[in-house]
Amino acid sequence: GVVEEVRDHRVEPVDLVVGEFLGRFLVDDWMLPAVAAAGRWLRPGGAFCPSLVRLQVAPCGDFCLPVVDVFRESFDGLDLSPAVAWATNACYSALLAPASLFAEPQLFADFVPPGPAGPFDASLEFSLTRPGRLHALAGWFTATLAPGVTLSTEPGVETHWGQHLFLLPEIDVAAGDRVEVRLWLDETGSEADWRWRGTIRTRAGATGFDLVSDEWL
Repeated sequence: GVVEEVRDHRVEPVDLVVGEFLGRFLVDDWMLPAVAAAGRWLRPGGAFCPSLVRLQVAPCGDFCLPVVDVFRESFDGLDLSPAVAWATNACYSALLAPASLFAEPQLFADFVPPGPAGPFDASLEFSLTRPGRLHALAGWFTATLAPGVTLSTEPGVETHWGQHLFLLPEIDVAAGDRVEVRLWLDETGSEADWRWRGTIRTRAGATGFDLVSDEWL
C-alpha cells in the first residue's frame, strides 16, 4: 500500500494516523510492518486510530462448515473421510451467532499501534458452559476507534470480516468439560503459520490435537 511505498521517505510529523490495517484476526492482512513504519511519523503525544485492537477467542460449535463437512459424506461410493484431517489444518471464516459459543471468551492478545506487535502466543483454559458438538475456537477483534467508540467482529455482529475459526476435533461435550489450548503465530519459517495445540477433556476421556495452518480461507 501507500504507507509501505513511502515509509522510507521524509514525512512531516503528524498528530494522528488513521489506518485500516485489520485482518480477520488482525495479522492476516500483513499490515503491521506498515503500522510500525507509520508510527515514526507521529509527533510526541500523537495518536493512532484504532488506538487498541483486542483479540479474543472462545470455543464454539453446533454449526455446519460445508468446506469440511463435504469430506464426511460418501461421494459416488468413495470414502473421502481421510481428507477431513487435511481440511482441519486450515483456518476458516464464519458468521456465528452468540449461541454458538461454548464458554466465555478470553483475551488472546492486545495490539497497541504502532507496536511493536506480538508475540501472538497464549495458553488458555476454558470451562464449557453448555453441551453440544464442539467444532472450533473462534477468534475476533474489538478495535477502539475513539473514547467510547469501538468496532467489533464478535459473534452476533455481521461484518465482512466475520470470525476466524481454528478447527478442533469434532466431539460431543457437556457443561463442565474443559478445553486447554496453546495458540500462537509461528514466524520461525519462511512464512508465518498459525499453530494450536492442546487437549479436550470430557467425561469420556481426553482428546489431544496439534494443528497448523498456513492457509486462511
